[in-house]
Amino acid sequence: MTCDDLLSRMVAAVDETVDDPDERLAVLLGLIRPLLVAGNETTTRLLAEAVALLCDRPAEWRRLRADAAHATRVTQEALRWCSPVQQMPRRVTCATLLGGTALPAGATVLVSFASANRDEAVFDRPDRFDPDRADLHRHIAFGHGIHACLGAGLALLQGRIALQTLAARTRRIEVADHEPRYLPGFLLRGRAQLPVRVQR
Repeated sequence: MTCDDLLSRMVAAVDETVDDPDERLAVLLGLIRPLLVAGNETTTRLLAEAVALLCDRPAEWRRLRADAAHATRVTQEALRWCSPVQQMPRRVTCATLLGGTALPAGATVLVSFASANRDEAVFDRPDRFDPDRADLHRHIAFGHGIHACLGAGLALLQGRIALQTLAARTRRIEVADHEPRYLPGFLLRGRAQLPVRVQR
């Protein structure tokens, strides 16, 4: 029996190129884990934050209901405002000076997407949620350069479609009374739950 799905194709490709069974398993796990986190955890966390932001801003919710295309800008601004991936370690390849601090080659630095996305030197009024901001495209929720997220296009599509569908099927949505609690984590940020009340 053969399967024609992504994981089966990955297994077949690794089987053809890696001889050692232990190394084969390590390679597969190295490929599958990021797919599960990047394609699932981050999108779930983004959507919960986007819904919470819209619940706190009824005018934005009404606008989204009236104009489905607005979901693209809401998704982008939610990514800037509360990036699911907060930071990422990177290795310094050559000695450099950054912000007055000497970084030796081989050092590990922690790049904070959360901080960069609220940089007032880049974003006008960075602590304001504003899907109409002119500098919206400058957020780095998906990283940058050769380290940019391969799934960025899919994540934007998922966010846009989810918000459009929710707005089309829901007249009103509000966060139910609860104490916001975030899942523990260093690199990822997201709510443990987001109970809502919905009027159709």
